[in-house]
Amino acid sequence: MPWGNRALAAATNRLSRDFTYENLMDLEEVSPFIHAHLSKVYLTLFAALTCMSLGYALDIHASLGGVVTFLGIIGSSAWFWRTNPWKERQRVILLMVIGLCIGVSLAPVVDLLGTIGEGKNTVFNGALNVGPLIGPLIAMDKAAAGLLKGAPDGSLINSLIPADERDVLLAISGAAAIFLCFGVVTKDRRDRLEMYVFGVTPSAAMLCAGSVTFQMNYKFLWLIGYVVAYSQEIVVRARRGDNYYTQHCVAFFLDIIPFTFHLGRITLRKLASELRNLYTCLLNLAQGD
Repeated sequence: MPWGNRALAAATNRLSRDFTYENLMDLEEVSPFIHAHLSKVYLTLFAALTCMSLGYALDIHASLGGVVTFLGIIGSSAWFWRTNPWKERQRVILLMVIGLCIGVSLAPVVDLLGTIGEGKNTVFNGALNVGPLIGPLIAMDKAAAGLLKGAPDGSLINSLIPADERDVLLAISGAAAIFLCFGVVTKDRRDRLEMYVFGVTPSAAMLCAGSVTFQMNYKFLWLIGYVVAYSQEIVVRARRGDNYYTQHCVAFFLDIIPFTFHLGRITLRKLASELRNLYTCLLNLAQGD
């Protein structure tokens, strides 16, 4: 099979999933094993993100990031994938090392994005004069930013670039705190509806109580929704025998784009089906009269 066809087949397999709308809305009580499995996933993600925030804070104060930490990311990632999946404790330690190395290496990337964000307005203002094709795109970007009220300079693209070091540290720490809330709640409750409600409530309260901007809030709210939705897929996978929680921790980030795409597809398909049924019902009522 040619390389292009193999890549297309791999992408298609990644986007096509067995997760259905019924799986998404299933809130039946889970078994104690799956309950413990979910708790391990949440707490492992909390530990990895905590190490990442610690590494980022260390790099801010001591400038430890460089070639060594970048090689540490590559080496620890290769070690993680070469470790047998049933050696969970070793893989948890490697995930924490990966998170620490990523955090230490993150500051130069943030500085680069900040530089790009500062120069973006000049580039965009010049692009407004090149023709009718670029101008509407910039206008749409500024209009979307105005609706979200997240970017002080009026650009949605700039609002998505966390150029400030404090914002990046706040984002990583906030994500870790969300996983901690879900992990603690999961230990006490096996009913999925209660587990999600009591996981979302303290997470949302933490965001409202903290000094977090609206721009950061809607990203955290998206993360909370993604945690709930992807937890449903983890339950489905665990019931089918996929019980390695470190695999699910990594898949939580690797599946963001394909799972979000699939989630939108099954939701739109369900909405279209409901609208079709409603139209049929109204048509039958009209014919009956």
